[in-house]
Amino acid sequence: MIKYKKTVRGNFGHPSIDVRPVQGKTVSSKEIAMEIEKTVGIPAIRTMSVLNAFVEMAYNHLEDGEPVLLDGLGTLKPGLSLEGETVVAKKINLIASTQMKERLNGFLLLEETAD
Repeated sequence: MIKYKKTVRGNFGHPSIDVRPVQGKTVSSKEIAMEIEKTVGIPAIRTMSVLNAFVEMAYNHLEDGEPVLLDGLGTLKPGLSLEGETVVAKKINLIASTQMKERLNGFLLLEETAD
């Protein structure tokens, strides 16, 4: 379940509504590795090694200008911007796959209200 907050901002009779998720606890790679160990049986230490190797390989491909496709999740691509006259890569964009979009549409959403 994704909790979210709505914020209404008044702008001289033209209110705008902003919706943002309320961020929960961040899940670490180690926690995911431990979940994989419980569900698949691969030791967490071995899973961490694979996850770390994946991250390094993803860096290498992105640095070479190659998008990284994660089946079922989406495609990672560097986001470029200008700082003065210099082009810099400051972020990574995730372009969600069709499967991810379908899963997102099925997520339960709950508005958090101030009581």
